[in-house]
Amino acid sequence: MKHRVKFGSLFAHSLLSMAIAAGIATLEGCGGGGGPAASTDAAGTVNPNGAPTLAEGAQGTTGTDSGGSAPTGGITGGASGSTTETVASTPGWVAPSSVSLIDTSSISNFNFTSQNPAIASPGGIEKLTYTDQSTAIALNFDFGCGVSLITLKTQDCRNVVSVYSRLKQPIATTNDASIFLTLRNVDGYGEFALRVKDSTGQSIQYPIRLRTLERYQYSDWTTVRVFLKNPALYWGGAANGVITGSLVEVSVVAAPRNSDSATTGLNYPKGQLEIKDIRLSSPVTTTYTLQTNAPLAAGAFYPNTSGRMAVAHGSFDLNLMQKAKRAGFSVIRRDLLWENVETNGQYSFVPFDTGTSNLTSLGMKVLWILDYGHPDHGGDVPVSLSDKAAYVKFVQEAAKFGKTRPVMGYEIWNEPDTPGAWPSQNPLEYADLLSRAVTGLRQVEASLPIFSAGVGISDPAYLFKLSQTGALSGVTYIGTHPYRKDTITVASPYRRNESTPESYAADHLVARQYLAQNGVSQPLANTEWGYSSYEYLDRAVYGNGTSAAAWQRQGILTLRMVLAQLAVNEPLITVYRLIDKGINATDKEMNFGLLDANQVEKPAYKALVQLNTLTGSKTFKGYLTDVPNGLHVLRWDGSGAARVFCAWSENDADAVDVVIPAGYKAVTAFDGTALTPHAGAGGALVVTVRESSGPIFISL
Repeated sequence: MKHRVKFGSLFAHSLLSMAIAAGIATLEGCGGGGGPAASTDAAGTVNPNGAPTLAEGAQGTTGTDSGGSAPTGGITGGASGSTTETVASTPGWVAPSSVSLIDTSSISNFNFTSQNPAIASPGGIEKLTYTDQSTAIALNFDFGCGVSLITLKTQDCRNVVSVYSRLKQPIATTNDASIFLTLRNVDGYGEFALRVKDSTGQSIQYPIRLRTLERYQYSDWTTVRVFLKNPALYWGGAANGVITGSLVEVSVVAAPRNSDSATTGLNYPKGQLEIKDIRLSSPVTTTYTLQTNAPLAAGAFYPNTSGRMAVAHGSFDLNLMQKAKRAGFSVIRRDLLWENVETNGQYSFVPFDTGTSNLTSLGMKVLWILDYGHPDHGGDVPVSLSDKAAYVKFVQEAAKFGKTRPVMGYEIWNEPDTPGAWPSQNPLEYADLLSRAVTGLRQVEASLPIFSAGVGISDPAYLFKLSQTGALSGVTYIGTHPYRKDTITVASPYRRNESTPESYAADHLVARQYLAQNGVSQPLANTEWGYSSYEYLDRAVYGNGTSAAAWQRQGILTLRMVLAQLAVNEPLITVYRLIDKGINATDKEMNFGLLDANQVEKPAYKALVQLNTLTGSKTFKGYLTDVPNGLHVLRWDGSGAARVFCAWSENDADAVDVVIPAGYKAVTAFDGTALTPHAGAGGALVVTVRESSGPIFISL
């Protein structure tokens, strides 16, 4: 298991110290590119004193790589196709009335700052004029020391740049208001934040979630809503995290992705953020009207989860396999341990054959992980040529064993980017073994999918190096383990480290970007991801791993994790794991299960049963596109007019009143609990969706 490391405190504190110690230079430049023709009156100014870097864990871009194309690869699926229906002519949500805070007609209204004086050409700002004569301000940035392609980090180019504008006159507001930003970033090389200053001199910073599940294309303009009651950092003036007095200044801040380390990670080429408008809206209840013919995302989705839902478990026990099947799983991911099957060059797969008939009887299959080392062949990992040849022999014998068993595919090793699985964590060593194993495996098994070992993608350096070797050319899927923790409140309610299941789409998109640069086009596939009910959650809020609150939160996150992957067209969705490893409530490794160690069904299990029960026999149509920021809605179609919608929020600052269609059949909570809609305006039936309550299902 791995933790997700987000851009954060190390970078924040080191750059802040550097900026204060060295003084902030007046900088001027014009970088980036990829936008329309523009007037380029570059402007520079002194950085606001004492400004820290982009918020710890601030969300940058999110997205998918479905790109409108039909799913490909060896996993059961196929395009769900378009739906022939008249699409609703009015959207289900319209942005509330607001007042503009900036004037993009003149670049003289804006100033550029760079926080790291050691960067010679940090970027700049420019005015953009489009063919319809509308205008925007571009924030150009260079976080790669001039590289033209994504590269491994060889020098420290970390920086934080911003464009800011003083308001023409102070504007009074409250902490319950929100700011809407209309933005576009066509390259995906940065993370962004909104920064405001109040009349006490306090600066308050908020993460910008630029790419959402619904708005992921690089060419998309996105309107992002930032709730002023949910800051990430604040400093100076009143220093209370609450807007005090009036708003006097707004800034948009850019920093590089995955930038905690000065020596590891990636450097990215120049980038650009286009800023068309920033608007202040008064507090208002967010209402979304769910229409049965609401606009759907363009492109094709897998129509169902057949052969795509996997769960990690270490046996084929019939009772547990039946439980897995009930929750929608058709694949079991399991270690096939080398040292347990080879003795003195002889192979016996008896321990792993037990129960395979149970899989067959249930229409299930196994994804075998061919791991780990062998005491007779190098120990932890094969090192010598003879050790590697022995591993290839093991792989071939495993494939021969699998010929007459219900096998879905083979994964070559597990998490070689972690010291427990590969002590050196050297991707070049793993690449050599992978190439040999794939060649040997294909001599025995010509068609079943081969997965490269699942590795993390939030820290991209390992997979980037692996993709440069050419070793991925023979695999069917690129294995990933996109673990991330829940949103953690740090220090006070106003300092937040944000990471949501939906943020996977951002990592997914950027990974596709650098893999493509290195000639790797195979789909990413999640071979392991889950949420422990201990340590992955805020202990101060949820207690130990067996508390009712922790189980409830684990269930919500697990379902959102699966839903987000459906939205990004993930070819394989693997949940870790079916049953808890033990009964220690304060050991994270013991608390990942959908069932506890005594096979008691946790809310996470009930949530997946609910998903399978309501949607398993229906066709997945994708996500709705007319939703407000932070709300997501997926749709499945059954026979006739039968439909199921699943709606959930990833924004804990905003409860959304969802007006449901007349004649609904049922509304249920994430775990199957029946919900009763309440009367809204004009007699409409409404159900309130809150991040803390988890997804809801609306059946028609």
